[in-house]
Amino acid sequence: MFEEIFLAPAAAKHRNAPLADLRAGYLLQLKAGGARRTTLRKHANAHLNLVRLLDLRDHDRISQNEIETAARLWANPEGRRFDREATSKAKQRFISHCSDLLHHLGWIEADDAVHPCAAELSTYETWLRKERGLSPETVRGYCHAAGHFLTRIAARGILIGALSIADIDDIIGDEHRRGVWSRRTLHDYAQRLRAFIAFAEKRKWCRPGLGAGIVAPRYRVDEVLPKGIERNDVERLMDSVCGGALSICVIGRSSCCSHPTVCVSLR
Repeated sequence: MFEEIFLAPAAAKHRNAPLADLRAGYLLQLKAGGARRTTLRKHANAHLNLVRLLDLRDHDRISQNEIETAARLWANPEGRRFDREATSKAKQRFISHCSDLLHHLGWIEADDAVHPCAAELSTYETWLRKERGLSPETVRGYCHAAGHFLTRIAARGILIGALSIADIDDIIGDEHRRGVWSRRTLHDYAQRLRAFIAFAEKRKWCRPGLGAGIVAPRYRVDEVLPKGIERNDVERLMDSVCGGALSICVIGRSSCCSHPTVCVSLR
């Protein structure tokens, strides 16, 4: 399996690490469920790092706390062999991929804490899988969004039966203000949340009409937001062209463009 998603040197590294057959078997299951090559590679890399960081052996019992500890070690520059720490989003993805593997193997220790809406989530997961016929990867994505939202409203003391559109907007707005999620991630989250709320409305868990009020943030599939020009880069460019005969003043950003306005004058 590793040879299908990695080049030969990387595939050998994964194959020669502990629990290779078990890790490969889970990747095959993900592939059968429709996971793409890029997704499989992210899972495989997370699993390999988990095995090494926790020195996993066959039939080990691992707690969620140990997974989160491994994620913190991996997120450090030394753990990732990068010059900066992993983002919160990357760390959460690492935890999710490793938890999925350990749940699949039956090695994760049961968590005494029960989700406040565990019954609703279980019903929703069954409906997505059996009624909608979605792939395991897609079901996980939809259930993760629903679980995230239900956890957030529970922390605020809001019952799903008393939910309002203002509460939903606040949850989405909080994620936007945190600045961790991209516009694409926020868009996908809102879309998945709308699907869950529509399901909840049909089950009479919440008041009707809420799902229609959820508006996903807009984005273009091919959009690449401009990052602007660094002052040092502009000065270096001008020096190479004019031999330092120009002075540059970065005035600011216009309201219609994220690039800085640059004033150039002769010295």
